[in-house]
Amino acid sequence: MHWRIAAIAALGGVIIIFIAIIAAFCVVGLSQVKPSSKEIVAQSIAGGTLSLGALALAFLGYSLAQRQDKWGTKVAKVHSRVAFTMFLLIVFSVLDAMTSIGYLLISSSSLQDTFSWMFGTSLVLVFVIGGTLVAATTYVVAEEVAR
Repeated sequence: MHWRIAAIAALGGVIIIFIAIIAAFCVVGLSQVKPSSKEIVAQSIAGGTLSLGALALAFLGYSLAQRQDKWGTKVAKVHSRVAFTMFLLIVFSVLDAMTSIGYLLISSSSLQDTFSWMFGTSLVLVFVIGGTLVAATTYVVAEEVAR
C-alpha cells in the first residue's frame, strides 16, 4: 500500500512542477499580450476565482462539520488540514478576483501602464490557487489510500 501513497505524492509533485513551469512561461510572455486580451482574461479570472472561492467555502463548511463530528480521531486532523487549505483558497480567490476587478477598472483609464502589475499579480494568483488545489487534493487522496 505504501507504493500507492508514493505514486499519488509523486503525481501531485509532478503536476505542481508543471504548474510552476507553465506559470513561468506565462510571466515571461506577459509583455507580448495585447491590452484587450488582458481585459478578457481578467474578466474570466474574476468570475472563475469567485466561483472557486464559493466552492471552497462549501468544502470548508463540510470539513469543519466532519472535524467536529469526528473530534479526537486521525480523520479529524485530516479535516482540520483540509479546512485550513479551503480557508486559504477562499482568501486567495477573493484577493485574485479583487485584483482582476481592480485591473479592469483601471485598464480603461490613463493609469493602465502604472497598474499593469495588477494583471500579472492576478495571473500569478491563479497558479497559486491551482497549486494549492493540487497539493490539497494529493494530501487527501494519499490519506484516504493510507487508511
